[in-house]
Amino acid sequence: MTVSVPLGSLSPGELDLLRRDDLTVDDIVDLPEGLHYELIDGRLVLTPLALLLHQLLSLRVGSS
Repeated sequence: MTVSVPLGSLSPGELDLLRRDDLTVDDIVDLPEGLHYELIDGRLVLTPLALLLHQLLSLRVGSS
């Protein structure tokens, strides 16, 4: 099971990290657990969770 952190629950400091393009390893370590992200060219890109419909269809196709 995966956990997702809603953007509204992030602190102002954490939101500032999302806007920066010069992140360090220490910055990444300070991010909350459960936040789905990719680091592309030094910029943090959030990866949204799949919609419930997508997950249900994937289960159905996988069980066929």
